[in-house]
Amino acid sequence: MRLLVLGGTWFVGHAIVTAAIDAGWEVTTFNRGTSDPFLEAVQPIRGDRTRPKDLAALAAAGPWDAVVDTSGYVPTNTLAVARALAPVAGRYVFMSTVSVYRDWPVEPLSERSEVLYCPPDAGPDYGTDTEDGSSIAARFSIPRNNSS
Repeated sequence: MRLLVLGGTWFVGHAIVTAAIDAGWEVTTFNRGTSDPFLEAVQPIRGDRTRPKDLAALAAAGPWDAVVDTSGYVPTNTLAVARALAPVAGRYVFMSTVSVYRDWPVEPLSERSEVLYCPPDAGPDYGTDTEDGSSIAARFSIPRNNSS
């Protein structure tokens, strides 16, 4: 199994990479290289997901059976990454975390917690690149979307 993890060295990506290594998979990580505890066990590819040149170089290093994206914050960028890797990825999995919940970190979360509305074509001005809470709700007056 060949696995590419975007991010992959911190938070949930760390657990994904660890499990894949333990399973004997061939793992590639793509990140800016600011931290990487797996240098001996993975093939690290350095780059920035917002740079088309870096994405082209990443795609050239494929193919992979699966890609797990744990580091997307801006919808249009996440879509661009998925499109760039589509020809070389058997599956593309985007993982989001608690930042999608409208009331986090102010209110406790459950399976019924309301998620933030975000249009699929939202650009980099919609929300912020942060890991400290509900940045979209804080910056914008967003109507509650009751559809699931």
